[in-house]
Amino acid sequence: MNLFTLKNVKKSYGRGEAAVHALNGLNLEIGEGAFAAITGRSGSGKSTLMKVLAGLVTPESGEGYFRDEKLNGRSWKQLLEYRRKHVGIITQSYSLLDEDTVFDNIALPLQLRHVGREEIEREVTELCRTLGILEKLDACANELSGGQRQRVAIGRALITKPTVILADEPTGALDRENEENIMEILRAIHENGTALIIVTHDPEIADACDTRIEIDDGRVRTLG
Repeated sequence: MNLFTLKNVKKSYGRGEAAVHALNGLNLEIGEGAFAAITGRSGSGKSTLMKVLAGLVTPESGEGYFRDEKLNGRSWKQLLEYRRKHVGIITQSYSLLDEDTVFDNIALPLQLRHVGREEIEREVTELCRTLGILEKLDACANELSGGQRQRVAIGRALITKPTVILADEPTGALDRENEENIMEILRAIHENGTALIIVTHDPEIADACDTRIEIDDGRVRTLG
């Protein structure tokens, strides 16, 4: 059984001659437990593909499946529940609450699930220890370095123990040393059983993944 299956998926932005065809009849299968890189030039459809997988964008036509369950036709509430249960999202810009502490940023998904305080403290503390940011637990996000902020973003994505993490340029704003550190963390996450799909322009990041999916003009060009 595949983790994701997309069949002839199309998604455009705008209308008429000005329309941009981000996904243009894309077909793709991604297996369970994947560690995959999505590559391609700017505007090729990479980020739109990621949003379709996350249930943040609905295709105009075609079919998308998570395992054997169809994503098309689900309500906003159903897609929200799908993300909360199965998907962790990491962005290049971190998307942290700058005035909140590291603890609160990572704990937020559990708080939205109404998890008990003691369990949240235990889970967040252990995860911060694993990510090497335990000493920053009470620091505000805007006091952190870029590498530390990305670790917090990874922690927030991991805290609900998702089936898959979707990472859009997770090392794009980092220097080489921090990039290597973050990739070590991501590989360890994958080895612990979480699927990882990474959008990247960096050939070294792509080469570090087990599978490379190249997108060109809204279609899969190569898969290997």
